[in-house]
Amino acid sequence: MKRNGSRSGILRLLPLAALVVSGCGKSTEPAGPTSATPATSASGSPVPAPMTASDPTDVYRDLLEALNTKVALISTVQDIPSAKVVSDRFPEADRRHNVLADQYRNSLLTEAQRKEIEQQFGTRQAELEKAWNEHYSRVAFIPGAWENMHPELAPFADMTSYPDDAAGLEAAIIERLQKSIEIQRQVTDVETAKKWGTQYQVASARIGVLLGKHNQARGARGGKDADTPTIQQLRREFDAQRQRINGIPDAARLLNGEAPRTTTVVSLESSADWQPIVIELQSGDVVRVRNTLNQMSGINPPPPWKSHVFPELIKLLDFEPVRGSAAEALKKGWFGPQQSLQVLDAADHQQDRGFKEMLYEGVSRVPGLEEATIERLAALFPISPGKTVSLLREVGPKAEPVAQKYAGHENHEVRICVCEVLRDIGSQASQDLLKTLAEDSNKSVASKAKEALREIEKPAAQRPHLRNRKSA
Repeated sequence: MKRNGSRSGILRLLPLAALVVSGCGKSTEPAGPTSATPATSASGSPVPAPMTASDPTDVYRDLLEALNTKVALISTVQDIPSAKVVSDRFPEADRRHNVLADQYRNSLLTEAQRKEIEQQFGTRQAELEKAWNEHYSRVAFIPGAWENMHPELAPFADMTSYPDDAAGLEAAIIERLQKSIEIQRQVTDVETAKKWGTQYQVASARIGVLLGKHNQARGARGGKDADTPTIQQLRREFDAQRQRINGIPDAARLLNGEAPRTTTVVSLESSADWQPIVIELQSGDVVRVRNTLNQMSGINPPPPWKSHVFPELIKLLDFEPVRGSAAEALKKGWFGPQQSLQVLDAADHQQDRGFKEMLYEGVSRVPGLEEATIERLAALFPISPGKTVSLLREVGPKAEPVAQKYAGHENHEVRICVCEVLRDIGSQASQDLLKTLAEDSNKSVASKAKEALREIEKPAAQRPHLRNRKSA
């Protein structure tokens, strides 16, 4: 149950029930496809889409204005009667803010682009965040006020007068967490999420501010938590349930009283044309792009027109929210031999070693690689000898002459791995080289070379890495 987690503080300013469930602004969207269901409120009534520009900068500007409207409304709330006065306007302002937050969060931007936008509005954002947090913390402690700002929550209003002392706050937090967890356990699908939504929103609405006040009462400083062991245990259970619910498409949104996501899912299984896939990958919407990439990764083998999609996959490696999904699709072979060097170039620009290795692995699986591409794979020998063995083993016999070039490498680990490659995919052409390595001053190298000599004498049918290989 993190209270700070999104890139932008503005995205944390959802209704507090949503804050607690979503980890203060982190998207609760599952990675898998979502259904194309018309947007509705928790009560089932249609929710009009906000009139916004598609440019992320304009969306962010609209997002701030929506928050400004919420601040103006909540600032007038002093008691239940004044809460009821804004109840016809605040829910719609809140929904608009949520939709805009989703739209901005799901805009496909590089880290640099996102940072530039948020810095542009930094001062205004900080002012509005501060005002919202102050007013919400105040209203949250007025019994029944928050619920009466939302007509659908009013019948379940929490009329508790919360204490100020640490012991009293601890008891209140425990009671709220236990109630919220009890409701979370009831959620198994979108229907149960919708059924329990209003009660959950009331049960969880004040947990965040209660935790903050509890920290103050216990003298916590520097943003550190002062949770007791009981609270820590309940928060862990709360988070575990939250993660489970996040795995059910739209359940977290309905539990928080938000509209289900409207996403058109293109079926790739039956598609004979690459253009719809490119349109989805160019949509600029994180969820649509990720859904498409996840479908692509599940198609084996990729269709013949995969090379038309390849340029978009390379571009998507620059965008952190979908980088892993794009790398996974490339690993599954969504490119041809003539594009392999481009994949390796992209891999070499990845700072994350895991992504780099995924892309290299994808290239190693492509049939008919040119020698120049195989040499690029083998160039990993000095950096990651063990990984290079698996790559060249995947390439097969065509990698034999390239691996031979590293037999004299100064690092004995590289020489050992060369022997392993030749043992698995080598031929009689490596016999003289292996005999030399069998006399290596390093005993491990010599032992591995002798092992390789024995293996290359066997017919392909008796060699695990050759017996089922088709000729390239």
